[in-house]
Amino acid sequence: MKKMLGTLFAIALFPRAILAEPFAFVTNFGSDDVSVIDTATGTVLTTIAVGTSPTGVAIRADGTRAFISNTGSNSVSVIDGEALAVIDTVAVGSAPIGMTLSPDESRLYVANNGSDSLTVLDAEVGVVIATVDVPGAPIDVAALPDGSRIYVAGELGPLTTLDAASLLIIESTQSTQPKNSIVASPDGSKIVFSSPTAGSISFLNADGSPPVITLGIGGNPRNLAYSRDGSRLFVTGANDDLIMYRTEPLMRLADTETGPFPVGVAVGSGGHAVYVTDLQDDRVTVLRTDDLSVLRQIPVGSSPQTYGAFVAAGPEGAPPAVIPTLGPWGLLLFAALIAVAFGWTRRRGMS
Repeated sequence: MKKMLGTLFAIALFPRAILAEPFAFVTNFGSDDVSVIDTATGTVLTTIAVGTSPTGVAIRADGTRAFISNTGSNSVSVIDGEALAVIDTVAVGSAPIGMTLSPDESRLYVANNGSDSLTVLDAEVGVVIATVDVPGAPIDVAALPDGSRIYVAGELGPLTTLDAASLLIIESTQSTQPKNSIVASPDGSKIVFSSPTAGSISFLNADGSPPVITLGIGGNPRNLAYSRDGSRLFVTGANDDLIMYRTEPLMRLADTETGPFPVGVAVGSGGHAVYVTDLQDDRVTVLRTDDLSVLRQIPVGSSPQTYGAFVAAGPEGAPPAVIPTLGPWGLLLFAALIAVAFGWTRRRGMS
């Protein structure tokens, strides 16, 4: 009997491989808090109160710190990624929205939409290093992977380029075409921004060389995210869809409707899933990156208007962990195991 029970137990607990990923930090604009999602299980671990109208997210690669821009209270909340609690709040400019960390994670760049400025924070100690005047209602910011330049997208149209070392403006275009999200490709060769009113996304060579490629995709394109290897680009908002592009050669591969008002988009560290926040339906939709089929939908707080890479990247090159879980047959066998063990124990007690 013991041998039989042991065999059943081993079969029942035979693990299925699941890619374990870091936490996702989803800013809930309407409820003034952050939903922390365990991306391995698709469950909300906790909800953290922050400032008023949180919007932007930047996370250290190892997940030990998450930075949240509070648009309504002109501040940045610093969350300890292990304790999952706010450990500091730093005053910045008016109406901060998009943020990004420098490649070495020593600095945090914050786009202040209401004060036409860029705040630069020491990301280790939470002290403001500098505030730089930037035109056109800055809404988002990106940094080249080599750390040399910073790009600020203006909601009123300008695209401003700064030298990261001196924080001096190198160039500021005079475009009046509103911009929303801006990202740098992982290899540093491209800068991409979305233009909601034009229904387009544009690709610029980071070295300034031509051509500039603009794709009319319709709808109201909002936020952008590259896959970790740079082979895919994801766009939210166009006709309430998530759109996936192949980057070389540039080609639209797939699109799918994720909800009535998709905003935030981020790719999981394992590269197999993409996360989309929906402002109207108060949820996060998780989709496969190969075909955009929906894996799950996760309820979060009110109006998750999330900017930035809100899923921690994880250590570079780290292999995915394997978490033991029960498959369907495992669950049936485990139930049989319990029944057999109960019957065996009862019979022994009666003998």
